[in-house]
Order: sequence, then structure tokens, then C-alpha cells
Amino acid sequence: MDGCNRQFIEEMAGVFKALGDYNRLCIIYFLANDQAGALGVNDLAGMLGISQPAVSQHVKILKNVRIIASRKEGNHMYYSFNRESMVRYQENFDELSRSVMEKCRQDSEKKAINR
Repeated sequence: MDGCNRQFIEEMAGVFKALGDYNRLCIIYFLANDQAGALGVNDLAGMLGISQPAVSQHVKILKNVRIIASRKEGNHMYYSFNRESMVRYQENFDELSRSVMEKCRQDSEKKAINR
């Protein structure tokens, strides 16, 4: 990729893909707003009205991009929202947005000059 940080773009593409699903966004919302700080697959399945295996697949995708974290207690796995990762992703998105908008501004100025 010319003039492009490939690793940065690949990471953000993975994040956008993870965020691009209704149920995964709901999981993030539920975990971010949970007063106890962690929910299990059973809890999430009940809240979403989908099967436990479906929740597990969504959780796996969110864990892969570090949007959620897990901890095991006995035989149960609990998930929590990873605020640090989301802050970093927000900063990355802001940088990407600024870069794109700067390019758009430059292109608009060039067009105005050439008129």
C-alpha cells in the first residue's frame, strides 16, 4: 500500500468488521453498561434472545479484537468490556477520519483553484 500503514489499516478493518454486526454491538452495549462488570454467555443469550453457541461466536470475534476481555471463575467464563481498547480504537478512528478529511479538503482547494 502506497503511503499507508498496512498494519494500522488491517487492525482497524478487523475492528470495523467486529463492530459491523447488530448482535455484537448489543453485546458491547450490554457489557459496557453492566453494573456487575461482567456477564456470562447465558446472560447475554437471554438478553439477546439468541442461542448460546451464537453468542459464543460473537464473543470470540470481539475477544479477537480485544473489545471484550474474559475471566474464568470455576467452570464459568465471564466477559467484560475493555474500555482501554475502545479508547485506543476511537483514537485510531479519529486519526483515520482526520487524515481522510484533510485529503478531501486539499482536493476541494485544488478544484477551487483550477476553476
